[in-house]
Amino acid sequence: MAAQVPELWRTQLCIHGSGHRNHQGDYCSYAHALWELLPPDESTQRFTTAWRDGKVDRWYGQPMEAEQIFRIYTYACELHPADVPVWVRGALFYNRFRLNRQHTVSRNWSIYDQFMPWDYGLHADQLLLYRMRLEKKLPFEEPSDLWTTLRKRKAIMSEDCL
Repeated sequence: MAAQVPELWRTQLCIHGSGHRNHQGDYCSYAHALWELLPPDESTQRFTTAWRDGKVDRWYGQPMEAEQIFRIYTYACELHPADVPVWVRGALFYNRFRLNRQHTVSRNWSIYDQFMPWDYGLHADQLLLYRMRLEKKLPFEEPSDLWTTLRKRKAIMSEDCL
């Protein structure tokens, strides 16, 4: 888990689950719901290692560890499918093959995914990251197939509308 410095609060989901609020007598600084997740506060310093080392569970297109993906999936399964945030659907769509190989996935997300934006709002999320950072660039290197995969989804969605 991420070091509990204020700049990294709520960057990861709590491994103890959504009902956990205290950790060894102290207030738990990890997120207990998907909507609580935040990027690191990089207004005064960079946290490049937090992004690289899988300490940011909110998906902005960065590479993620299998444990992160499964943790996001576990929290998403606690929600009604209509309440799952758009970025979660994007993370699960992009990482779906890794998730299926690592864990048994029983939830069918596709019925709702057809109503999601083709990029799952990723472009807008990345623009927000640019604006919030002292250094005006992404704090991670995108996977090389990220936008290709999302554009294929866009093409399939466009064909369905014809």
